[in-house]
Amino acid sequence: MGWPLSHTSASNGRDAVATGTRKAASNQRRPRTAPTKRTLGGLTKQPGPPASILGPGVLPHTAVSQYLKTTRSSHLGRLGCGEARRLSASNGNSAIAVLAFGRPIKGGSWGWGASLFGHGYRSTDEIRVAAEAYAEGFVGCSRHEPRLTIAIGTSNYGRGVSYRHGMAWALMVNAANGWVVENGLVGRVEFAGANDIELSWNGPAVSKSWVRGYDSVAEWLYYDYGDAAGCPPRGDCVGAWRPEDVWYVSWGARSAWPLPQIYTSDGSMARQWYRLSLYAFLRHGWRMTIAGALSQRIACRQSSDPCRGMNNSPAKAWGQLNRLLNRDRRTAQRLPWSTDFSWGA
Repeated sequence: MGWPLSHTSASNGRDAVATGTRKAASNQRRPRTAPTKRTLGGLTKQPGPPASILGPGVLPHTAVSQYLKTTRSSHLGRLGCGEARRLSASNGNSAIAVLAFGRPIKGGSWGWGASLFGHGYRSTDEIRVAAEAYAEGFVGCSRHEPRLTIAIGTSNYGRGVSYRHGMAWALMVNAANGWVVENGLVGRVEFAGANDIELSWNGPAVSKSWVRGYDSVAEWLYYDYGDAAGCPPRGDCVGAWRPEDVWYVSWGARSAWPLPQIYTSDGSMARQWYRLSLYAFLRHGWRMTIAGALSQRIACRQSSDPCRGMNNSPAKAWGQLNRLLNRDRRTAQRLPWSTDFSWGA
């Protein structure tokens, strides 16, 4: 997204949209030029990913997101360099790559961190340094100046999901973007938070607590790269979850933006997220704006699990969601990003 979050009044946010200016609201926290903003429940909301140079309905460059079992800087730098070469060779001007570090855990006196998918605790400081190494690799190998959003990911799985972990994750993202400014990389890379919020992994109360913790100190947004399991048109969502809860963690919260899993070849996951965007319009007066489509084709090919029925190609995932959103004027929008998961270590 590229812009720090800020609290402004609802009227200021509406005025910014009405005039079409890119002028910051009067109480914008950061001095950089800010985009126009919309209001949601009295809080400002980021307007979306950078404008695409591609026309409507044109598949964007597919970035490779990474499931990570290491924070080794040399390895992260190589992954970032690889993404730079792919994006530089494409027609795109921006992309998003999720760096997923596993579930939240507390490392005793070391503080909050993530699990590296069972390969050992790493603190938020170690994770931040690894993400910065990825950014350095990306910038060093870029042939022109495409813009990459690096979403530093965790999940809502396990007992470590909490308000305090959400706070710690947001403070890590804030610090990483401070590093971007200090190193003169604004406009080349930016960091966001990310959370794989899956409805079968934890209930809405604890998941929303993490979101509130993140929101309490966040200067930068996070992406919900999870699912909407069991939600309409299939049912009323899994377990205690309801569409309103999914709306909140993916869009209703101040810093939340959806980057949903569109894994199923039958289009069921795309239909669920179209219905959530429509739900937002009907219930809250503003469609859910979706940042892109997430697939897992590379990760499936790397695994002994064939992911039958869940191995959409990036093009098919993006196409399913794009078509559904844009056949209804109430949810019509550009879908600027595509990203596909790989096991990066």
